[in-house]
Amino acid sequence: MKRSMLLFSASILIILSMAACSNESDSTNSGIVFGEVTGKNELQAGNVFQVGEKVNFVMETESPIEQDQLNVILNILSPSDEWQEVTTNTLQVSPDATQVMNGLDASMFEQLGPGAYQLVIEWGDQSVKGDFVVEQSES
Repeated sequence: MKRSMLLFSASILIILSMAACSNESDSTNSGIVFGEVTGKNELQAGNVFQVGEKVNFVMETESPIEQDQLNVILNILSPSDEWQEVTTNTLQVSPDATQVMNGLDASMFEQLGPGAYQLVIEWGDQSVKGDFVVEQSES
């Protein structure tokens, strides 16, 4: 009986420490917001854009990034519903930054065309993802 209580206590302790570790690694990021620039470091949120329109985004973290560059990956949703990498690039940032605002050039989507896209930003062992749609212009 004592042995089973000891095993049970050890199991609970392991589960709690695993939960604490997983929360710790997730706490530095909160996601990507897409939209139209309305002011300095401000966006009006929205994730649907027209071909020929710049796709602006902002990423906020709860603590400093502590890296001098981010890896930025653009994926497109294939007809088989799988994300396929279109391009990857690096973005220089201040290690003290807790917010990064940038945009994807409109000409890129003129070449790629309409579709569902995913932006992935990676730094260190952290990453955030955000999805958006580019539609054909109605005019």
